[in-house]
Amino acid sequence: MMKFLISTLFVLPIVLALLTIRPGSSQAPENTPQSKPIIPYYHGKTFHDILKNEYYVDKTNLLKILLEEDDAEMEKTNLITRPSGFGKTTNLQMIAAFCEIKVDPITGSPIANETDNYKLFNKTHVFGKLAISNDETFMRDHLGRYPVIYLDFKNATPVSSIEDILANCRKALHNAYEPHEYLSRSPKLRDDEKLAVQNWTSKVTYDQINEEDVLQGLKSLIRYLYAHFNRKVVVLIDEYDKIIEKMLQSAIETENEIATILSPFMRMLHYGLIKTRENLKISVITGVTNFGSAGMSPYISMNRYLFGRKDKVWPYYGFTSQEVQDLLDRSPFKSNNSVKEQVVQSYDGYSVDGQHIFTPVSIAGFLTVCKIGPYWSKEGNKSISQFWKALRVLEVRKLMMDLIDNKTIVIENINIMRVYHVLWLKEIIESEHVASTITHKSSTFFNFMLDLGYLKINSANSTHLEVDIPNNEVREEITQFLKLYELNTNS
Repeated sequence: MMKFLISTLFVLPIVLALLTIRPGSSQAPENTPQSKPIIPYYHGKTFHDILKNEYYVDKTNLLKILLEEDDAEMEKTNLITRPSGFGKTTNLQMIAAFCEIKVDPITGSPIANETDNYKLFNKTHVFGKLAISNDETFMRDHLGRYPVIYLDFKNATPVSSIEDILANCRKALHNAYEPHEYLSRSPKLRDDEKLAVQNWTSKVTYDQINEEDVLQGLKSLIRYLYAHFNRKVVVLIDEYDKIIEKMLQSAIETENEIATILSPFMRMLHYGLIKTRENLKISVITGVTNFGSAGMSPYISMNRYLFGRKDKVWPYYGFTSQEVQDLLDRSPFKSNNSVKEQVVQSYDGYSVDGQHIFTPVSIAGFLTVCKIGPYWSKEGNKSISQFWKALRVLEVRKLMMDLIDNKTIVIENINIMRVYHVLWLKEIIESEHVASTITHKSSTFFNFMLDLGYLKINSANSTHLEVDIPNNEVREEITQFLKLYELNTNS
């Protein structure tokens, strides 16, 4: 029964994108040359790869926001949620590249000469120098000054039991320990600690590590690194909600089941990010939705930077209007105002306090192909093959039609997703009652649409949000979504 939920929850769009991308459906801007690609897709590229392109959009000043906060006023753990294709992984890679202490892989001794990251952030690239390099004091105080732990859950496997979730944690921790294999020879660690590092870094032994050591795995690595370097640690966690998404593919049906299976994952984070707080510089957790933060909330106090809400990191995820204008001015469309208007209508729409954000993969896709097309859904998202089923709920269908008719709708403001919200979403997807009206539950559905980038916030208060469709790219996809519903209900 929960099978349908995964198709809708965290990774909305590509099946509909495939419906949208019909032969000839991408439109070349009128009166424009069909030129060679200008900029490669950002999606799937590493930070180092992107720096090689002259059209790189510089987001390095985000480092100052995250690393210079007053510890007395701000929590050290930061949760940043954005839809696919908004630069979450690229920014995490940037933070890792900037912060990481470069070491001799055998001894673990810091490299004294100019390191790769020193050269990377000080050199003149094809697009010029990085903005952060202009702040010499910040560079001196932070560049290459921290051990870095990178936990990545993007390749999480299906979860239907506690053992499954432990297996995912083992794999992520193994990958996080591997770059720090030198700790197994550190004179600052005890023999039992060195043996623990050997077990975590070995491809033969890591998947046999017991539950308690898995729960302590992140905390232990933080403490080992702090002991070895006597420097605070930076922890980066990418796609944290992927493991929850995988859990929801199973036939889990109750709130208690979800909470029980999720518990080891949350306890691992709690032990690492709270129990070793004195050893942390910062931690940054990214994902598409804030559902997983419900499980974290009893354990971890954090700064939440949620998509569509006003916050200080808003301009650093996605392209601002000025950044898009600069890219177009360096393209063959520099003097073509008609094309620029088409780009705005197709890809603009996300805004906070008048500050507009474009999806990077959409702009990069347009500049690569020189055609208006559904690049965000094509490159950044996955299947929603069962998503149309939500339209069997009358309330959802009516609100969706209002959105297509260029109207705004008002929904509840759900700042923290709870386990019962997921169960409500499941109920909406599996509902057989076409005439049912469940307003408070349909708000859950539209809050997920907001997380996934299908909606933008026009106005907000503590209890409600006024939302609508952000741009033509998304509108076309939702139109196809409605057509899919009609096709299935009439067949």
